[in-house]
Amino acid sequence: GTVLIFKAQAKEGWYFSHWSGDLTGNKNPDGLAMAKDTVITAHFFEILNEDFSLLTFGEIPQGWTRGGMNEGLDWGVTNSSFAGGEAPEMRFSWNNWEGSSFLETPEIDGSGLTGLELSFKHHLAHWGEPEKYILGVSVTKDGGSSYTNFWSVQPLGNIPAETITLDISSFDGETFNIVWFFLGDSGQIDFWYIDDILVTGTPND
Repeated sequence: GTVLIFKAQAKEGWYFSHWSGDLTGNKNPDGLAMAKDTVITAHFFEILNEDFSLLTFGEIPQGWTRGGMNEGLDWGVTNSSFAGGEAPEMRFSWNNWEGSSFLETPEIDGSGLTGLELSFKHHLAHWGEPEKYILGVSVTKDGGSSYTNFWSVQPLGNIPAETITLDISSFDGETFNIVWFFLGDSGQIDFWYIDDILVTGTPND
């Protein structure tokens, strides 16, 4: 009849959902009186945590999309670590067109979450004239009919490896996609590297 206390500990980017087996519900920590052999399973969910591992050159993660000029094929994984994470990482490569190109996540379910935040590492290797293109991050909840821009830069030159953290809590409780985009003359950029994309939030009680 001894009561044991069970506490589920999630790793970064994961969140406790509920218990199953001999302990049920979503209270964490929670207690259970021991009267027999007991099986308890803690269930977790992930919002978004992408480090591009296990992908080969030129690929994008399953469920992601790329599009725009050159059918988005200037986006793809490469075996480098210029953004500040570990290889591999995502890369947008130069080309000879002027227009826009994007890389988009699968739908992210923010239901039951508050205080949503996006972070990612990136590094820009600039090549040509300053202010000839824009790099940015936006969010859409209607399949691309409209976008909310959360970060953009019109580079003057190289951008050293840095981590960008964005408050996207205006999308708390929504289902949405995150988009990284290039807009302008792709002949003026060398490479844009992106890695360790993480979306976090706080589950509602």
